[in-house]
Amino acid sequence: MVDVLFEYSITVQSGDSVDAMLFPRDEFLRFERGLEAEYDVGASRLRVTDTATEEIVLSPRDYVLVVENSTPDSVESLGSVLVSVETTGWIRR
Repeated sequence: MVDVLFEYSITVQSGDSVDAMLFPRDEFLRFERGLEAEYDVGASRLRVTDTATEEIVLSPRDYVLVVENSTPDSVESLGSVLVSVETTGWIRR
């Protein structure tokens, strides 16, 4: 069986908190259209204010990492934010 080891690190350099949500691609397409969508709760971090690092084992499929700073009830931004994002992935057999 093949797995993917995925690691990401998000650092909020200035501004409000951000949410980092990892979506399977089909769920991201729903999210993008404004529909209810499910992200991987175990691989996501909400209200990141400094640095969040996650290392996750995933099944091989397409994923989308979304970093945003809006409220759950609105697509309105909470204000200006500067973040850096690093991602790495490895195939594990």
